[in-house]
Amino acid sequence: MADRLGHPSPTLKHCTQGGQALAESLFALTGLVALWVAVHWLSHYQDAALSATHASRHAAFVAARLTEPEDPAALTDPFFTGAAHRWTDRHAVAILDPHTSVGLFTFRLPPLSANAQPATDTKHAQVLRRDWHLEDIGIVRTQVQLDLPSRSLKPTTSDTSLLKLGVFAEAYPVLARSTAILTGAGHASSDMDVQFKIGSSDFAWKSTYTRSRYAASEIETRAHGVDAGWSRPGVTLDWLQPWSGRVPSYLITEFEPLMGVLP
Repeated sequence: MADRLGHPSPTLKHCTQGGQALAESLFALTGLVALWVAVHWLSHYQDAALSATHASRHAAFVAARLTEPEDPAALTDPFFTGAAHRWTDRHAVAILDPHTSVGLFTFRLPPLSANAQPATDTKHAQVLRRDWHLEDIGIVRTQVQLDLPSRSLKPTTSDTSLLKLGVFAEAYPVLARSTAILTGAGHASSDMDVQFKIGSSDFAWKSTYTRSRYAASEIETRAHGVDAGWSRPGVTLDWLQPWSGRVPSYLITEFEPLMGVLP
């Protein structure tokens, strides 16, 4: 249909544009569906990777504080169970079993050389490092590995769907996260633990303390009768533990302005 000048009529032009808009809408809708599936797939993968990172960090810090390793499942289960970690595919099938698909591996790296140790290779440094538990015996590395479905990410010929989204049904790359942490660096859990570490060193304390304690015991035996008449306390032979939690007065004066600020 055309007018006298040969131009197409408005009705025909309107019908042609309507068909084009429908085709464009279908094309855009197809892209949105593919994008929605890809975002769902990627978000679950990233969330699982974040949980694996948190689990490896937690396991590393626990290994730094304990001498005996804990049950790996007890360390990783809190990060892969619960309502916040129910990762599923497009068919609402779980992609991860926290009891069989999560692996925790802990191992030590080679220890540092003497020149990289505290006090390097100076005289008696190795003995003191060993007595005070300062010697590096190798950095601890913990790795959490998730055995997710990991078939090829390339579309297969058996996928007969229109959008070829079968690749996102169960295909995930290999996922592993690790954390390295220094252990045995002389840390102590309390003031009493500090004094215990000091007193257990034969070279730095115990041998000298044994000789001094023998002399102090002799003095106490001879002075006990005199001191008892004046109700004086006996000689204290423990020269470490009574100082637990005590801070020198000059340090209290120096840091007193910060007491109201520190938690």
